[in-house]
Amino acid sequence: MPAGAGFSPWALLGVGVLTVFTVIHPDSLSGLFTVLLLGWYWLTQVPTHPGDPISLWALAAALCLLAFHTATAARATAPGPADLDQAFWRQWLRRFTIIATGTLCVWAPTALINSHQHSQETLTLAALTILAGGTAYARSALGTPHHW
Repeated sequence: MPAGAGFSPWALLGVGVLTVFTVIHPDSLSGLFTVLLLGWYWLTQVPTHPGDPISLWALAAALCLLAFHTATAARATAPGPADLDQAFWRQWLRRFTIIATGTLCVWAPTALINSHQHSQETLTLAALTILAGGTAYARSALGTPHHW
């Protein structure tokens, strides 16, 4: 459960059951319900106040949800308990790395902006530049044509 939140055995049980069901049936809606339950728990249980620094736990939670979603989506693309070759997993690892890097590139400037130690306009411009450049790079790395 997220840092800063009170422990809830019911939420932990719900996430555990949904996660096991997702592993057994990755092409079902149980993965969606797992993510929704975690999001709801985070929003309702983790205290935040205006001006609080953005916690590193938020980045950790985002990367864990990304890993859960990536693994579920990858397994849902394969029929049954098929053995997937290394090329398949390399492709999914590349996708995961691109999204995780983008997540970090959005989180870091947001955390800096929230810390009020730097000029917000400069950091916002830097964040948007990095995001645009990263998006263009990711599209080219995945072979997606540009339609500007």
